[in-house]
Amino acid sequence: MFQNLSIDLCLKQLGLDYVDLMLVHTPCTHPAEFKAACMPHFFELFNAEGAPIAIRPLVLPDGDALRPIIMAARLQAAKQVCDSAAACEARKRTWAALERALRAGKTRFIGVSNWPAELMEEMAGYAEIMPAVNQIEMHPRFASPNLVQVAKNLGCVITGFGLLKALKIECPATSAITAMAAKHGHSPLQVVVRWMIQKGVVAVVKSTSPSHLAENLQAHAFELSAEDVAALDALHEDYPYYWWHEPSRQTLA
Repeated sequence: MFQNLSIDLCLKQLGLDYVDLMLVHTPCTHPAEFKAACMPHFFELFNAEGAPIAIRPLVLPDGDALRPIIMAARLQAAKQVCDSAAACEARKRTWAALERALRAGKTRFIGVSNWPAELMEEMAGYAEIMPAVNQIEMHPRFASPNLVQVAKNLGCVITGFGLLKALKIECPATSAITAMAAKHGHSPLQVVVRWMIQKGVVAVVKSTSPSHLAENLQAHAFELSAEDVAALDALHEDYPYYWWHEPSRQTLA
């Protein structure tokens, strides 16, 4: 099975006999599903980074936003080739391969990434070992409250990525976070990391700078009030910058 070969290739390329945590990066099982799911990258995120592959302009001359038009077309294209039974079977086979890797000592823990709540619940019906982790995009504008609760109910830890780059995208949510940070005398990143900690989410904050690492740790030095947490929760718009869950949701029977 190619899943077993992929696992062994990953270990070979890392030069390791085992890893602490092995994740399935995406639940996508068809190229059309993947193309739709990754589409958010090409708008605000890639434009903020100045990436040459970013989609420009974001707004058409008539005032219509281009993002929902393109994403709806990608979603429809994925729906036309969707085979729910085949998608579920592919997810089952992939997860079974990770379970075998765990039993063989090739990893200490196994998990998933970019898995929506509905697929977590589906997994509870076929997995012999539930994922230890679900790594997802997480910031106030894309807080996935239902997914966080479902994962908690299933004993799965949520780790959140993408918060630093999300804070570099200008929008009302970023302005509200900046204002809250000024009120507390902390950076916007520290405030969002603290918000995630108080929600029981593990924040994935990448940095190679000792000063930035020390700054990130200061998120443990203060607390947000219940009102502050509620204000940040209210910024949720189900608006991803990285991965869109809907293409995988529509593969469910």
